[in-house]
Amino acid sequence: MADESLPPDASDEVLENNLRSEQARKAREDTKVVLDILSSRQGRAWWHRVMSMTNMLVSAHHGERTHDTSFALGMKEVGQWLFLEAQKASLDLYVQMIREAAEEEERQAKEVKKRNDRAAGKLDEPLTPAAQYPDLPAPPGWPGHSPANPPKE
Repeated sequence: MADESLPPDASDEVLENNLRSEQARKAREDTKVVLDILSSRQGRAWWHRVMSMTNMLVSAHHGERTHDTSFALGMKEVGQWLFLEAQKASLDLYVQMIREAAEEEERQAKEVKKRNDRAAGKLDEPLTPAAQYPDLPAPPGWPGHSPANPPKE
């Protein structure tokens, strides 16, 4: 019985080819998973949030606190790996993710500014439910809409 904890014999070409094939299969599966995530708006938003948490664009140096520097370098490495995986899977979806993240940031900034202006009394318009929730559909049975339980004929 062979000891499975030992590394494979480098002179065995069949074994090496099998290992390469297995690595290539796993890489294709990983790329498919990344594509599945990036194919939806929510998936792209999640991927961007995770990448943002790694602070890959910020300096990892923390002066004398070497443990913090080491942690930051590890996080940065994870961020760079996510960055490359997303681009390797689909550059178009990566660019779309960046655009959507920029749009969301802009929308949130406008929302915060409007909230601050309203709190400071700078807005003349009253706060109405329609202004807060414009995309919500009317509930079933609401006047002018189909009833919740239509009568059976």
